[in-house]
Amino acid sequence: MSKKVADLIGAEPVTIHMIPAMLPVTEAAKKMVKRDVGCLIVKKENKYVGIITDRDITRCMATRKDLLKVTVLEAMTNDLQFITPDETLEYCAQLMRELDVRYLPVFDGESIIYVLSIRQIACDSLPPLLGGIKTVQRKI
Repeated sequence: MSKKVADLIGAEPVTIHMIPAMLPVTEAAKKMVKRDVGCLIVKKENKYVGIITDRDITRCMATRKDLLKVTVLEAMTNDLQFITPDETLEYCAQLMRELDVRYLPVFDGESIIYVLSIRQIACDSLPPLLGGIKTVQRKI
């Protein structure tokens, strides 16, 4: 049986880092650094409208002249893709690959309860891979 997103979430609630859509993108960058996260969920008028990632900010820096005038709304990824806790990690990895994204918000009903990262999927897959490497090393 495949591992599910719910297996990674755990029992303790996690903080979902959010930012208002109309703040400058520089504020998003500061918040990401302060919280040591790679993305923020964007809200406008109490609705989830997108996600801003470190990659979005990098693109913005490379293409815009005055970052102080760029809002989070202008820089974010506005097609918010999401998953549920019942999805398998294999499905999530495939979806991330197809969409070329590194983060997927996890919704439970109308609320975001978690943000799954490609790094978490990779780290979860690492122990079985390392076990295979040790087996190969013993045979050599």
